[in-house]
Amino acid sequence: MGSFFLFSGCETDVDVNAPDKDITVVFGLIDRLNDQDHYIKINRAFLEEGSAIEFAGQQGITEYGSIDVSIEELQDNGSPFSPPIVYTLSPVINSEKEDGIFYSPDHVLYHFNEILGPATNNRLFRLTVKVQDENDEEKIVTAQTRLVNDVLFAGRLINPTQKVTLANLNEYADEVLFEWRSAVNGVRHQMTIQFHYADVLMNGDTNYHTIDWVLPTVKSPNLDQSTEMKIEVDGEDFYRILASEIPTFDETPNLLRRIPCPWLDFVVDAAGEDVSIYIDVNQPSTGIVQERPAYSNVNNGIGIFSSRSSSKATRKLSKESLDELIEAARPFSENYTGQLGFCDSEQINTGCVLPNCNF
Repeated sequence: MGSFFLFSGCETDVDVNAPDKDITVVFGLIDRLNDQDHYIKINRAFLEEGSAIEFAGQQGITEYGSIDVSIEELQDNGSPFSPPIVYTLSPVINSEKEDGIFYSPDHVLYHFNEILGPATNNRLFRLTVKVQDENDEEKIVTAQTRLVNDVLFAGRLINPTQKVTLANLNEYADEVLFEWRSAVNGVRHQMTIQFHYADVLMNGDTNYHTIDWVLPTVKSPNLDQSTEMKIEVDGEDFYRILASEIPTFDETPNLLRRIPCPWLDFVVDAAGEDVSIYIDVNQPSTGIVQERPAYSNVNNGIGIFSSRSSSKATRKLSKESLDELIEAARPFSENYTGQLGFCDSEQINTGCVLPNCNF
């Protein structure tokens, strides 16, 4: 994090190297049903004079020695419960950070374990961080967010038995429409279509793979579930993406059998208003004026504390769509996937069967 971030309060610039000012940097998203685990990243901006690049590689400079982190769950109107509902966050070491300017691979995150389920669908969650500032006095940093709920699938994604057609007998399907209603408290929505397959190797091992087809972002003007959202895709793009992401059968060493999952996952990720504003503000500028307003929703610090959700609908590909995936031999076909070597998972007693597609 460090000095890469500039946020605004009364001014547009923050001197993160200011020797007499402790600046707390907070980044975290809570997820309504995120496997019960939630993580918040908390650092302090550089407090030293000198090279920011040199200091970025020193772990102790940007981490607090004494820190207390908690999240209180509040009623819809912001009032506390009696007794209070408070989650205490504990420091954990994450060792998955990639090499770069900042120290790696170990870095500290603050974690709590709780299912924030449907009963809390519009409650407020207030983050409180207590640290010692540069004068050894207690400083309190706060932020709050409401939970982003699941989207409500509509159209062809309502009925779990309705199949998805991306190719038919005569042509690739075009303008295939997928619909949903916006998530409560969600602004920025993005659908990802996931295709799963497995490579069975000659030594008996099986490697499982997922191809993500990430579609453009759609924004809701409202924070309730009143916005009808939709996105259209062309079936030909599906096969073209698989051809660009999956090596051919002959290019895959020791490959015995390639099994397609006949089901697609339609995943809609929704993010809160603060996340949406932060992303918009930090997008590359295309105009002559490069300076832009900075954004933070953290009190007495800088950063973003917000919420997100992930909703999934699973639907089966139509027989014609699967046939095009496997054979790519119809008159209209561009043969995008013929060289990938998928076997026919609809035929029995062929060994072309996945025990499940949940990977």
